[in-house]
Amino acid sequence: DDMEKRKATIIKTIDEADVVLLVVDTIEGLSEQDKKIANLIVRRGKGVVIALNKTDLLKGIPNERQAIEDRVRFQFPTLKFAPIRFISAATGDGVAEMLDTVLKVNVQLARRIDTAVLNTALKAWGEAYQPSRGSEGHFKVYYGTQISARPVRFLYFINRKKDFPQT
Repeated sequence: DDMEKRKATIIKTIDEADVVLLVVDTIEGLSEQDKKIANLIVRRGKGVVIALNKTDLLKGIPNERQAIEDRVRFQFPTLKFAPIRFISAATGDGVAEMLDTVLKVNVQLARRIDTAVLNTALKAWGEAYQPSRGSEGHFKVYYGTQISARPVRFLYFINRKKDFPQT
């Protein structure tokens, strides 16, 4: 029962946020709970910044931060788009930069992409990356348009919906 209440509180908090700050313990790494929360954030179309906390406890060995960031990217493929910032809540290191990143993500969420610009990019992507092929031939994206901001959503017009690849 407590678990259901906690889940409801997390969902309500995510729903009320524009940008979610997902704080992860740099030393302990990601928990299963962190992964579930990440999936909720993505499904609800919220902005997200990953804050890797407790950098004051790192050993300072070369490439240590890069290795930690690589591990997070590997373990969190759902959030491969999310900026990562290293912070120390104990010392305050990195907190200002993290807050700047939250503000930048917030601005991006309100951004609208012109349909012509989007379709020029779609054409270039289609030429650079061969579309997947299904049993009935290649899948095609004819054109797309942004239908909302906050959350950012796009609508794509395609040659057939059945088995269209997620990627």
